[in-house]
Amino acid sequence: MKNFRKNPASLRFMKTFLTAAERLSAAVHRDESDKSPFFVYSKEMSAVYPALENLAWELKVHHGAGIDIPAAEGAEPFELSAAFPVLLEKTSFEMKRIYPQVCPWYDSARPSVPQQLETVWNHLQEEPVSALDKYWLQNSLRLSLEEIRTKQEVLKQQMYDAIENRSLPQQVAGVMESVGYVVDEDQDDEIADILYDVGDTFLNGNRHVDSSQVTMSVWDKLQKSWAISDVEQRLLWPLARPMAELGKVIRATQKKMAVLNYPARYLSEQLRNLGEIPSHEAANNMIYPSVSSEENSGLFWADGEALPGYLSPYLDDASFQKVNAEGVRWKQYEKQGDVLQLPEWRENFKAVLGDWCQMLSEDVEQFQGQIRHYFEGEQRRREAVEDGDVVSGRNAEDEKRFKEESLSFAGKLAAASAAAEKYAGVILNDSGIGQKTLAKISADKDWSEDDYRLLFHLAENFENNYHEHEGQLPVSAEEGNERFFEAFAMLPPSPEKHEMMKLMLSNFADRQLSIDGEIEMLSEDFISLAEEMQAEKYDLLEDFVGSGMELYPELRRLGQEKLAGDISYWVSGNYVIPFYMELMSAPGSCDEMLREIDGYESFSPEAQGFLRSLIGAYKDMVLPLHQESKQNLGQVWALNAGAINDDNPLAGIVRDYKEVLLREMDLGENRRLLENTYESEDKIYRDYRHYRQEREKFTVSDKALKQALMQLLSARR
Repeated sequence: MKNFRKNPASLRFMKTFLTAAERLSAAVHRDESDKSPFFVYSKEMSAVYPALENLAWELKVHHGAGIDIPAAEGAEPFELSAAFPVLLEKTSFEMKRIYPQVCPWYDSARPSVPQQLETVWNHLQEEPVSALDKYWLQNSLRLSLEEIRTKQEVLKQQMYDAIENRSLPQQVAGVMESVGYVVDEDQDDEIADILYDVGDTFLNGNRHVDSSQVTMSVWDKLQKSWAISDVEQRLLWPLARPMAELGKVIRATQKKMAVLNYPARYLSEQLRNLGEIPSHEAANNMIYPSVSSEENSGLFWADGEALPGYLSPYLDDASFQKVNAEGVRWKQYEKQGDVLQLPEWRENFKAVLGDWCQMLSEDVEQFQGQIRHYFEGEQRRREAVEDGDVVSGRNAEDEKRFKEESLSFAGKLAAASAAAEKYAGVILNDSGIGQKTLAKISADKDWSEDDYRLLFHLAENFENNYHEHEGQLPVSAEEGNERFFEAFAMLPPSPEKHEMMKLMLSNFADRQLSIDGEIEMLSEDFISLAEEMQAEKYDLLEDFVGSGMELYPELRRLGQEKLAGDISYWVSGNYVIPFYMELMSAPGSCDEMLREIDGYESFSPEAQGFLRSLIGAYKDMVLPLHQESKQNLGQVWALNAGAINDDNPLAGIVRDYKEVLLREMDLGENRRLLENTYESEDKIYRDYRHYRQEREKFTVSDKALKQALMQLLSARR
C-alpha cells in the first residue's frame, strides 16, 4: 500500500468527489410536482459512474470498506445513471464510517465556491499530489458544474411556470383576436412556446432586458409562426402591456441566474487548467495494477488471433478444439461485412434509415399522447383508490395490447437511433435509454410511473434530435431503390448485412402499415364518389332489403337502412374500385362481405341465399352505371401521365389511388426480395451467434479478471 492512500489531503480529494456527487444527485432527483410525464436522466452521472466505481474499489481494496459493487460492464447510460445514487449511498456511508473527520476541499452547498477552490489550487502548487488526486478533483468539478446547470434548468422551468401562471399566453391571444386574428384555444400552447423561446434567448445571451426589445421579439416570432404580415403594426402596440410583464419575469430570472453564472464560468475555467488527467481505466490501474488476460503465450487461435496464456491447458479439450476449428469460417463471415463500409453502401443505407426515421417521427406525437393518456389515467386511479373511492376494473386485454404496442414502437425508436449513430454518425437518442433498458419493462406487469415517463422521454428525445439533424438523414428517392435492394441481396452473408436486413424489414413493415392507412382513406373517398353516381340504384336496394325482411323476419334485427348501406359500401369497395383501377376483385369477396354481417352463420339457408343473391344483383345493377365514366377516364395504367382524362370527376382519386398502389407494388417486391434472402441468412447468423457464445466461454475480459483479483484482495484484508 502506498503512503499517499491515507494521506489526509488525498482523502479530502476523495471526500470532495463524493460530496459533489451527493449535491448533483440531490439536484437531479428533486421532488417533481409536474403532472405531465417527466423523466430524469443525467448524462453526467452516467459519464462519471466509472469514477464513482473506481472510488468504491479504492475504498474496498485499500481502506477496508464493505461495499458490494455491482458489475456495470456493458450497461447502458440510463442504467448507469439509475445505479449512480445507489452506489453513491453505499460508498459515502463507508467513507463516513472509516474517515468520519475528513472534510471535502470544497462543498457547493456552502457559499463562495471559488474562494473555497483557491485553497485547492494553492495546495496543488505547493504540495506534490498524485495523479489520482487530480483525477478525483477533475470529476468533482464536472459534477459541480453539472449541478449548476441542473439548477439553471430549474430556474428556466420556474420562468415558464411564471409565464403560464400570469396567463401571458392568453393575454397575447386576446390581443391578436382584438385586431382580427383568429386564435383557437389549442393554439395557446403555440403562443406559450414563443414566449418561452424569447425568454430563453435573453437568458442564454445574458442580455439586458428592455421591454420594447421583448415586445419586438415576440411580435416578430408571431408573424413568422402565423405567416402574417403586420405592416401597419396593428398587433405591435397592443402587445406592449403584456410584454412589459414578460420582461419583468425574464429580469427576475436573470437575477437568480446571475448567482450561478460566475461559479459556472469559474468551474469551467478550472477544469481547463487542470492539465492532463488520467482516464477512468488509467485510474483503475492505479488502484490495482493492470492484469492482462491476454498474456502472450506464443500460441494463436486458428483464425490468427493471439491465444491468451490462461487457455493453454484447454488445447486438448474437445469443446475448445471444436470452437477453435470453427473460427476460420466465422472470421471470413465477419470480414465479408467490410464491403458495407464503402461510401456507396453507407449512403444508400443512410437514405433507407432516413425514410424510416421520418416515418417514426411522424408517429411520435400520437405515441406520446397515448402514453400521457394512460399515465394520467393511472394517476387518477391511484388517487381515487387513496381517497377510498370505488374504481372500475381495467380492460386487461386492451391494457396489454397498449403496452405491447408501446414497447414495440419504443424499440423501433431505439433500434433506428442505434443504426443512425452506427451507420450515419447521427445522434438521435442521447437519452441513455436503449434496448437493454426497454427489455426490463414487461407488458405482462403493472407499470410504474417511471416506466411511463421513460417511454415518453425516449420518444421526446428522439423527436427533438431528429428535427435538429433531419438534414443529415435524407430520405431516399423512389428511383433506383430496386437496383439497390437487388445488389444488396446478392452481397455475401455477414453480421452487418444481417443487421441491415433486419432493420430494413422493420422499416418495410412500418411503410406497409402507412400505405394501408393511405389506401383506407382513399377508399373511403372513392366509395363516397361512387355511391353518389349510383344513388338511383340505392333506393331500389333499400326496397329489396325491405322485401327480404318481410320474407325472412330473422333479418330485421340488422336494420333495413344499415344493411342496405353496408351492402352499397361493400359492393363499391370490392367491385366498383377494382373496376375503375382495372384490377381483379379479390377471390371470395362476396363470402368475405357475408361474414361481415352480424350473425350471418345463424341465419337460415334461405336467408343466407337471399343475402348472397342481393349482393350479386346489386353489383350487376351498379357496374353498368360506371361503364361510360370508365371509358371516359382513359388508360389508368399507361406510362404517359396524360393518359388519364383530367375532366373526369374521378380522375383525381384514380390518380392518387394508382400512385399508392404503385408504391405498394414496389415495396412488396423489395420486401419479398429481402425476406427470401433474410430467411436463409438468419439461420447462418444464429449459428454465428452460437459460435460467439461458445467462444466467449473461453474468454475473460481484462476488467472481469482484474475485479475478481481486487475482490479477492479486499476479502483477505
